[in-house]
Amino acid sequence: MKLFQKVTIIGVGLLGASLAKACKGRGLADEITGYGRNCENLRKAKDLKIIDHYFGDLSEAVSDADLVVLCTPVSTIVPLIQSLVSQVQPGTIITDVGSVKESVVHRADKLIPEDIFFVGSHPIAGGENSGLESSTASLYQDAKCIVTPTEKTDKTALKKISTLWHAVGMNVISLSVEEH
Repeated sequence: MKLFQKVTIIGVGLLGASLAKACKGRGLADEITGYGRNCENLRKAKDLKIIDHYFGDLSEAVSDADLVVLCTPVSTIVPLIQSLVSQVQPGTIITDVGSVKESVVHRADKLIPEDIFFVGSHPIAGGENSGLESSTASLYQDAKCIVTPTEKTDKTALKKISTLWHAVGMNVISLSVEEH
C-alpha cells in the first residue's frame, strides 16, 4: 500500500532508519531520501539500502518530497521547520517524532503556510541502543503513537500520517497537545 512518492527522513538514527526500513519493507513509499549532519552515517544508510539517496543540502533533500519526517532532537525540530518550509512543494506533509509536543506544535502551526501541512507525532518506541546500527523494521510494531492535531491541522494530512503509523505497526492515539 503505497502512501507516498518521496519520503525525506531528517535524522537517520534509530527512529529514522527504523522508519525507513519499515516503509521499504511494507512498500509505503517509492523513494526514501536521508538528510543529516553526519555524511558518513548517511553513506552507510545508503550502502545498507536503508535509504535510496542522501543529500548534505537540506533544500535538495526535501525537494519534491511529499512527506518530511523530522527524526531529530526536540530542540532542533522548530529550527528545521523554519529552514525547510520555504524549500518544500505545496501539499507536502511534515511530521516529527519528538516527545515534546505543545511548544513544537504551536510554533510549527505559526510557521507553516496554508499549502503545507504539519502533523505532530510522538511514536513511543526505541530501546536502550541508539543509532543506525540498532535500527529494525519492527521497532514500531505494537507500540503506541500519539498524534496531536490542532484546529489548523489538515484532516487529510492527519489521516495520511495516522495511516503511516498504523501501516508500520503502531497503535495510533489522537490527543490534543495539552492532553499529551
